[in-house]
Amino acid sequence: NGMTGLYTLAIIIPLFLTEDHSSLRLLQLFSIFSLIVFNFFNCRIKARCFAGDVGSISLAILVVFFILARVVETKNYLYIFLLLVYGIDSVFTIVQRLFEKENIFKPHRKHLYQYLSNEEKIPQLWISITYSLLQLIINLLVVTNCISLLPLILISLALMAAYWYLKLSLINRLKNKSALTV
Repeated sequence: NGMTGLYTLAIIIPLFLTEDHSSLRLLQLFSIFSLIVFNFFNCRIKARCFAGDVGSISLAILVVFFILARVVETKNYLYIFLLLVYGIDSVFTIVQRLFEKENIFKPHRKHLYQYLSNEEKIPQLWISITYSLLQLIINLLVVTNCISLLPLILISLALMAAYWYLKLSLINRLKNKSALTV
C-alpha cells in the first residue's frame, strides 16, 4: 500500500519543481493532484483503491515520458537516476528469478519490499514511505544539479550492496526457518 503512488510522487514532484515548459508543468501538476487523491485511498493499512497492472503501467509510461522529455531537453542523462531505488529492486529481482530459473512473466513475491512486508511483518506503508523518501532525496539532488555522475555512481553502488546484503540475509533467514520446521 502506497508503493506505486508515493514512489511516483517522489519522481514527478522534483520534475515539476524544476520544469520550464508550461505544458509539461501543467501535466505534471494534474498528475500530482491525481496521485494525491489516489494515495488518499491507497496509503492505508487496508487500502480502498489499487493501481493494479493497468494503473502501474500507465504511471510507468507517464514517468518515463517525463524523464525522457527532460533528458531530451537538457541532454543530461543523469535524470535516469530518478528511477534508481525501484530500478535496483526490479533489476535484482529479475536477476534473482532468472538465476532460480523462474518465469519472470509469472506473478511472484520476491521483491525486497515484499519480503520485508510479508516475512518480516514490517508495515507496508512504512516500507513504501522509506523507498519513496530515499528516492525523493536522490531526485532532488539530481534535478537541482547538486550532484554529479561519480557521487551518483557511488550512491548506486552503496544502495546495491545494502540491497543485496539485506535481501540475502532475509532469504537465508527464511531458508533456515523453514529447515528448522521440517
